[in-house]
Amino acid sequence: MNYRDKSNDELIKELQKLQQEYDSLKTSYEKDISEYKLIEKTLQKSEEKYRLLFENSGDAILLTNQDGSIYSANPEACRIYGRSEQEICELGRNGTTDLNDPRLEPALSERKKTGKFKGELNQIRKDGTIFPAEVTSILFRDSSGNEKTSMIVRDISERKQAEKAMHEREELFKIVLSNTPISIFVTDDKGIIILHEGKILEKIGMKPGENVGVSAFDLFNELRVVERNGKVTNGKSVLNRVFKGKVISGITELNGMHFDNQFVPFFDTNDKVIGFIGVATDITASKKIEEELWKSKGMLEKLNQHLNEIREEERALISREIHDELGQSLTALKLDLYHMYKYVKVDKEAQIRLSNMVELVSDTIKNVQRISSDLRPEILDDLGLAAAIEWYSEEFENRTGIKCRVRIDDSIFGDSQKNLVFFRILQEALTNVIRHANASSVSIMLNQSKQGITMTIKDNGIGIPEEKIESYKSLGLISMRERVRQFDGKFVVSSKEGKGTKLTFFIPK
Repeated sequence: MNYRDKSNDELIKELQKLQQEYDSLKTSYEKDISEYKLIEKTLQKSEEKYRLLFENSGDAILLTNQDGSIYSANPEACRIYGRSEQEICELGRNGTTDLNDPRLEPALSERKKTGKFKGELNQIRKDGTIFPAEVTSILFRDSSGNEKTSMIVRDISERKQAEKAMHEREELFKIVLSNTPISIFVTDDKGIIILHEGKILEKIGMKPGENVGVSAFDLFNELRVVERNGKVTNGKSVLNRVFKGKVISGITELNGMHFDNQFVPFFDTNDKVIGFIGVATDITASKKIEEELWKSKGMLEKLNQHLNEIREEERALISREIHDELGQSLTALKLDLYHMYKYVKVDKEAQIRLSNMVELVSDTIKNVQRISSDLRPEILDDLGLAAAIEWYSEEFENRTGIKCRVRIDDSIFGDSQKNLVFFRILQEALTNVIRHANASSVSIMLNQSKQGITMTIKDNGIGIPEEKIESYKSLGLISMRERVRQFDGKFVVSSKEGKGTKLTFFIPK
């Protein structure tokens, strides 16, 4: 272009146009430079992050070429293999390496098929020791399109040792369970059994581990459980309550065997039930012994009741014999002695002796009457329990000087057998007051309700030590307790040292 032929205005316009083109090119260039610098900065940050991750990773990282040769290793790789990065790269320069046992062929072949590999391989340190590792290999392409591999190697020696220790503990746990007379099962949060072991399983036709994967609700649905409070429920109902956080204990029977069961829920950190443990202990032998003891106890109670009946019959017979035969004979003897007074009026010494004899016979008659009444008071049979208690209490007060307060309601106590039991209990209780209580007063209360008859005997004596209340040596208390038990009654002893003793007897209707 010949600028000399153009006018000044044309030149100015041309210069302005060139200036605009220049400014446009300059702006475009500066924009490209800014974008390039931004990309470069971003790449630099990514590289820094990558380098930070690569250098500080807790796992070994190996970078390999397409042929498998290692061209980079991070510090953790150097640590777990016991080699420098240069040594690791030299070992993998020809696509083979002494880092693996077996070598990486399984990983490489798998990686070629899928582009990735994850599995466990044994690795070799520089000193020749072998350690298990979790190897993850991923195939990628670099910026030039070349295939390369990143391999992450995690030393899982501690995990393997922990798994081994856990496995050994599980085996030991199973051995212990298989040799103890219990069974134990554990469920997940759905009630599915995840553990079921125990020696007693074979006795009920099951094998250890046989029910793993089975719902506990199905397995124990019809199981009959007698809970501690005596309530009888089925297994499904029990498990539903356990999953609501309840601990339940009870007795079950299966195939002729008895088991003491306990069902205990366990919770997560939010107190949500995530399963439960069920433990069953074989109590068949102890249950049999318990049943035999109950049978023996029942037989002993019946024998004791029979002996009491025989004793009461003998007492009644002896009482009548003493009263009728001995009492009448003594009375006749006393009359004859009085009759002899007219024959010995002249002999003062004979009169004195005769008077003494009459007094002795009178005292003997009184003793015979007392003994006869103690054996079987006629007033009990003739006038009933209330009159007999009032009479005996009065006799007791006159004989011992211990004040007796009696309070009896207006009820009619018509059962002769129960009347006799209450009277004998009163005799035994008052005898204990004389022997042990060191009391100055006794109160006796007798009342009847819709439920039954209650008698309370309370003294102001020194009390009974707690250890003596249930002692087998306290024969008086044992005798009273057994008498009440014959009629399904209750006997309660309340006593504090220095504050007296209260005995409460109840016999239901």
